[in-house]
Amino acid sequence: MKTVALFGGSFNPPHDGHFAIGDHIHKTLKTDEVWMMFSINRLKDPSIYASIDHRMNMARLMARHHPQTPFIMTDIEQQVGTNQTFFVLDELKKRYPDTRFIWVMGADNLKGFDEWIRGDDIFRNFSVAIINRPGHDQDAWDSRVLKKFAGLQRNAPDDFKPGQPGWIFLQDPQVADAAESSSALLKRLRAGETEFRGHFNEVAAYIRKHELYGIKKAGPRPPAP
Repeated sequence: MKTVALFGGSFNPPHDGHFAIGDHIHKTLKTDEVWMMFSINRLKDPSIYASIDHRMNMARLMARHHPQTPFIMTDIEQQVGTNQTFFVLDELKKRYPDTRFIWVMGADNLKGFDEWIRGDDIFRNFSVAIINRPGHDQDAWDSRVLKKFAGLQRNAPDDFKPGQPGWIFLQDPQVADAAESSSALLKRLRAGETEFRGHFNEVAAYIRKHELYGIKKAGPRPPAP
């Protein structure tokens, strides 16, 4: 059977940090593939997002620099017709009965997890990998859901069985080129910056070329005096 990590997010735009996490998941949990599931936050203005096609294209540019991890871009939430995690996972389980899925979530999401539709059923029925985020570890451990399902915690990757109920807490890989968020990188782009660490320069060029996020192509330089 194939083991697949489901790494969901808006990836708006994708950057080195996302791929550092994907690499970490692949290496630590010995997955066959990492599926990047593109979505939007229903609580945010939809106009702030680039289209899923553009976001997937940008992610493919980044993925070329991570050949050690088989990244697969998917719009499965759009195919299923919902971005409610339990129903997406349940549908994937039906569509791919020979695949062991691991749901990947950020520790920061645990703070509002009680508001998720059928959130507890995710922990009851699926494998969950929780990625720590700096400053959110205590909130995560204090969350109701981790306390409720403490008996399903797996302390070591060798004890974590993909495809079976259980959760594991993984540290966020601290990568120098991955420290900035999507919003911080967009802020720099809007300020006219053109050089970035890591591989984000290719994404930045794509954004300017397609004039995404209200960022215009660079015009011709004025002639020298």
